[in-house]
Amino acid sequence: TVTTTSSLDYEKQSAYNVTIVASDLGHPSLSSTALLMVSVLDVPEQVEEDVPGPIFTHRYYELEVEENSVLPLKLLTLNVSQDFRSRANHGYTYSLVPGGDSEWFHVERFNGTLYLVANP
Repeated sequence: TVTTTSSLDYEKQSAYNVTIVASDLGHPSLSSTALLMVSVLDVPEQVEEDVPGPIFTHRYYELEVEENSVLPLKLLTLNVSQDFRSRANHGYTYSLVPGGDSEWFHVERFNGTLYLVANP
């Protein structure tokens, strides 16, 4: 688990590169390194102090998909917390962050339904 000691702010620094070292307790000690690259996403600053931003009802989603499934395949419908939905008088939309594996997926902008649209 990697944690931060304070909030990350895109305007101050948009990316971090952290080298992680794992060492054993033997004599001589053996070690290995890994590079953790963290990209901070630029999100709009909160305009209304009393309305928190959207929070997904689940922090992580895990799915299993059978190979050779017929596409497009509906995977799940994403939701934000009921508290936010009832207070979001301007509405909200869903979108995928470009890059990574996002080209294999499509999310319905207004209802949050996530589809697999290409075979990886």
